[in-house]
Amino acid sequence: MAGPVHKIVTNELKKQMSKYRRLYASEEEYGLGPCYNFTGRKIEIPDLIYHFAGGTTVVVPGNRYFKFDTEPTGIGCFPVDTDDAKNLELTPGPSIILGNYMQVNHYIEYDLKNNRFGFRQQNC
Repeated sequence: MAGPVHKIVTNELKKQMSKYRRLYASEEEYGLGPCYNFTGRKIEIPDLIYHFAGGTTVVVPGNRYFKFDTEPTGIGCFPVDTDDAKNLELTPGPSIILGNYMQVNHYIEYDLKNNRFGFRQQNC
């Protein structure tokens, strides 16, 4: 995710997740963040909403974009990284990669000839 957008998104996420204890050591260990301790708590993660040119939006539920530790530790992290320090030269502008977790329950079509992609929600 483009650095300035990533900062806005993570700052808003931190506000909305402030009822959970932040785990700075896990952020350092996993290279993701912010990370939180959900042990013994009802997990409520806000939706992540992408707005595209032309007015289209994609809503990704919190349970589809938050990464939880594989062990039952109660640790969960925001797995979206910034492209700032990665020296990515994929496009002439800001880039974002919609990972496989975010694509669950969506039919996605890549139209390379016309430089577009389309999607619709469906149970998969």
